[in-house]
Amino acid sequence: MKPKRIVVLNLSETENDPRVRRFCSALGKAGHKVVAVNPRRDHAEARSQADGFEIVRVPDLTSSMERELEATVAQAPSVAKLMETVMPLLTRHFSIRERVQHRLQRKFLKGVTAASARTGLRLKIGRRIAARTEVKPIVEAWRLRWLILGGLTLTFEGRKHNPDIVWSNDSNTLLPGLALRDTAGAKFVFDAHEAFTEQLPPGQESESTLKLYRLLESTILPYTDARCTVCDAVGSFYSERYSAKPFTTIRNVPSRRFLVEPDLLKRRNSPRIAIYQGAYFRYRGLEPLIEATKYMRDTVLHLRGVGEYEQDLRRLAEDVKADDRLRFLPAVKVDDLVEGASHADIGLNMFPSLCLNTSFALPNKFFEYLMGGLATASSDLVELRAHTERYGTGVLVPSLEPEVIAEHLDALSRDGDRLDGYRETAWKHARDELNWETEQARLFSLIEAL
Repeated sequence: MKPKRIVVLNLSETENDPRVRRFCSALGKAGHKVVAVNPRRDHAEARSQADGFEIVRVPDLTSSMERELEATVAQAPSVAKLMETVMPLLTRHFSIRERVQHRLQRKFLKGVTAASARTGLRLKIGRRIAARTEVKPIVEAWRLRWLILGGLTLTFEGRKHNPDIVWSNDSNTLLPGLALRDTAGAKFVFDAHEAFTEQLPPGQESESTLKLYRLLESTILPYTDARCTVCDAVGSFYSERYSAKPFTTIRNVPSRRFLVEPDLLKRRNSPRIAIYQGAYFRYRGLEPLIEATKYMRDTVLHLRGVGEYEQDLRRLAEDVKADDRLRFLPAVKVDDLVEGASHADIGLNMFPSLCLNTSFALPNKFFEYLMGGLATASSDLVELRAHTERYGTGVLVPSLEPEVIAEHLDALSRDGDRLDGYRETAWKHARDELNWETEQARLFSLIEAL
């Protein structure tokens, strides 16, 4: 494969994004020159070396950059044409009443900020009043405008590297990706980590945000030279909604180096252990899991995660008197997640179907459990069903009612031969196919075809 210069665009911190980091590292080790460009946050280093690639962090947008942005847009015909449609969405006419209210609110907030600086006090009440008196349509328009222009600042750094390929991660980097395609003559790849406009239940995302990103997706996708995604369902979503060309599925699977030793499969816990590993948030199915411990007789629950929501979960555990049927385990580093789960028997993926995006869920933890020699118990969602049935790794739980969860987990725990058969099957599929050493071949094929 001929070495290529690849600029990877990401609006989150690359160091904290396992998928982006994994892709960049694989391409860098294969001989390509890879530079990941993302915004600079929290006094992070402007540049750093990662495993086989470089990360460059660009400063946040300032008003002085806007002229430079205008010049960049002028040099990118596709972007200039698109911005003629985008900007009116963000600077539409507001009523006189809205404009006056917005101006007064800004003056009030400016006064609160000045008073805070003089007195050294945070003046929380003043800021709450300011937040409640916002003219939300105007604030939203300014937020989206700043987001669009801020994303375009990535092109300044990207052009310095004269890329052969520009790689846009998620829909919020499609516009700077298109700008680099135009100005650098680079091949253009889109990596959809999720169905971007379907991340929240209906009515919880502003119409202006949805309209903007659907416009960007529908307009820019035809310019892409290749497209990839995390699972077949997300690829089908984009192809069906926008009549886009096919997507290549490249799954978020761990490296084979994390695979546990086969002797571990001989272990027999009593009682059997079901484990959840991941972030502690609402809407992860954690509350019904804890409540299910009231009904469990043959299974105990272990939770290992991070997040402020842990305190709420611990209070819930006290309320349901989980006692010895539930343990909270300390967090571990990302590279220790497989080993950290390997003491258990069943890996849990109990996600509620809140929106279209969650119905497509195929979390990293699903594959980490397989690497650790665990069977799986998952919500009956599109991709979790497809992978559970295709690979024969465990059971599907039809609802998140605590009694139903407990019934399915206990039934699996009591049937030791079936459970351990799932464990062995899961481990073999992780060894033979569901590992990064195998999956990365799709990534290399995609790059080679450009």
